[in-house]
Amino acid sequence: MITHLYELKLTESEDSYLSALFNWLVLGIHIGHRKSEWCQDASDFKKTNYISKTVKNTSAAFFAADFSLSFKPSKSDSSTNISTSKNYLQIMWRFQKNGQNGQIVSFAHNYDNPHLSPVRVDGRILQRAKRLHQPADLHLAIYSPASKKTSSSMSTYLFHTQIEKSL
Repeated sequence: MITHLYELKLTESEDSYLSALFNWLVLGIHIGHRKSEWCQDASDFKKTNYISKTVKNTSAAFFAADFSLSFKPSKSDSSTNISTSKNYLQIMWRFQKNGQNGQIVSFAHNYDNPHLSPVRVDGRILQRAKRLHQPADLHLAIYSPASKKTSSSMSTYLFHTQIEKSL
């Protein structure tokens, strides 16, 4: 399914629904996020026009500040193989049902399958948010509903109902 979605997104812009969906699904394979941590509940949003919130009245979904990309050289790397590109992703879980709020978890780049790397996927998510002028205090699971291969600064959230239909 992921391979099929990857092939479909190749014909789309980087800000398209399929590209955004691919990125969030690949990230989900690595981090195991719940839908409330990345996409919006369409029925609640239509009723209130507000984003999903936790029981503590804070945002449930990830913001840009929750992600950090970094480079950490490996002891096994020779000096000729070390890359200066980002190879680690750290994610802060602001709110968790288990009470470990603020926990930071690290994920390494996948050198064997770069298009399935959580580091590369997160980079694409952050770049999309920047291109679509998403404020830093709003959710990252967005896309541009503009037509194929066109650019637009207009964005909308990924909603659970459209994701369920796609899957």
